[in-house]
Amino acid sequence: MSQSFAAARTTAGQAAELVLAGDLDNPARLTVPDLLGRPQHRAEVAFECATSGIQAIHVDGGYRAWG
Repeated sequence: MSQSFAAARTTAGQAAELVLAGDLDNPARLTVPDLLGRPQHRAEVAFECATSGIQAIHVDGGYRAWG
């Protein structure tokens, strides 16, 4: 994941931002360093088809962008 963030810089050298906007209690503007400073969360994720049942289960993870 950190390699993706390292590549997220523009040619001007500014960090990319994640903007959380709209009808939110806490709109935010998060930079790459902001995200890197947050703890990672992991969750087991199941992909389920309505007609064929569970197709795959894997562990997904990343930075929580809220709370």
